[in-house]
Amino acid sequence: MLHPLLSKPSLAALRKLKSDEEGGITILGLFLFLGVMIAGGLALDTSNAIKNRAQLQNAADAAAHAALYWTEWKSEEEAKDKAIEVAKANMPVDAFGNILATADVEFGTWDAATRTFTPSPGSITAVRVMARRTAATDNAMGTMLLRMVGLNSFDLYADSVWETFHQGCMREGFVAEDIVDLQSNNNFRDGFCVHSNTHVEINQDNYFEGDNGFGGTVVSMPNSGDIQLPNSGYEKNEGLREALRSGGMNLRLLNQITPIIEQYKDPTSSRQESHIVGATSTDYILHNSIGSNTKITDGMLTENRVNMFYCGTTGNGTVTIENDVILENMVIHTDCDIKFNSGAALENTTLITESTGNKSISAPSGFRLGRNDTCGTGGGANILTRGTFDVAAGLEVYGGQIIAEGDILFTANADGIEGASFISGGVISGTSNMDMGFCDNGMETIIEVDYFRMVQ
Repeated sequence: MLHPLLSKPSLAALRKLKSDEEGGITILGLFLFLGVMIAGGLALDTSNAIKNRAQLQNAADAAAHAALYWTEWKSEEEAKDKAIEVAKANMPVDAFGNILATADVEFGTWDAATRTFTPSPGSITAVRVMARRTAATDNAMGTMLLRMVGLNSFDLYADSVWETFHQGCMREGFVAEDIVDLQSNNNFRDGFCVHSNTHVEINQDNYFEGDNGFGGTVVSMPNSGDIQLPNSGYEKNEGLREALRSGGMNLRLLNQITPIIEQYKDPTSSRQESHIVGATSTDYILHNSIGSNTKITDGMLTENRVNMFYCGTTGNGTVTIENDVILENMVIHTDCDIKFNSGAALENTTLITESTGNKSISAPSGFRLGRNDTCGTGGGANILTRGTFDVAAGLEVYGGQIIAEGDILFTANADGIEGASFISGGVISGTSNMDMGFCDNGMETIIEVDYFRMVQ
């Protein structure tokens, strides 16, 4: 006998229920709704993660740039602190937690060939920053819809690598904020650079050598169409059309003149010349007997020391370097105008004058900057002036550098330029019949400042 619950009418009802499809769409709808929610949540939260990852990358880039920039004048630890400060400014702690710790800022070296960063404490040529928002650092990016299926957060990482580099044009070439004006019958050798942040003016019968291993001659300005030429100027200046480039240049060295001067006044600074042997910041020589209208002869200044002499506040007096006097292996700091008589020269020496006069450095003829050693190591010389450099005739430069906040005006010997870096906050004007040789080597003593670029 069947149990009452399994009577024939009950069995029939069960069979009917088994085959009844009413309400099935509701169950399917629930599955579809769940699928749509997962897909929508994935799309929404993934899109949000991409946006937050981009924000984290921007913060990492800014922090890395700040760290490398800060090492120019500060310690490595101070640079790391600056990186963290910049990271917090871009992504405040209240909203994003701590995205960067001191250990996440590493200094080292960058190998461009293998695209590899190698940590090396004490090196300031490259930096790597790793910014993060993770569960481990208690600042992971929370999800909105995916938390419904158990995924509550995403871990986000962003790294940024920056390196320092030096502008090639600043190393060997003529670079000016204002016009670069060059006359006729000049030769510019492969690797030599002519740049103006205004425009370049060139006369005729100049030769611009093509690429023989150093990339060719470069003539650049913000708009190459602004170049000033005589009629048929391209035809009368061989290689000029191929040498032309468009682009500006940040002459940041001119903005760093004050701290650079302070470094050279200190015998112990990192920028100081290697032949300055002073062991303390007071190990220099103050020449009280040298001032306005003094004539400097052999032996009056001291090798391997920072030599200082001043013309005072009564006006810009002039100190004359007498005929054939060669100043070697020293640093000179002054506020006087300096005049070089014929045959005078600087070798292995940096001369700094804070005179702002229109002849703060001058020579009537026959002044030599650097040793004529066929681009050999050592012997180069630098001049840094807050005024104008003006040599009327017979300038020779061998592994030498002239930095002027004012103009650089010169006439060179026919074969007297071999390794030259001229950087002017005003005009550079050179006359005719000059040969601008390119060294590549032998420029190790010039004054340079770092530029920064992101490499990864």
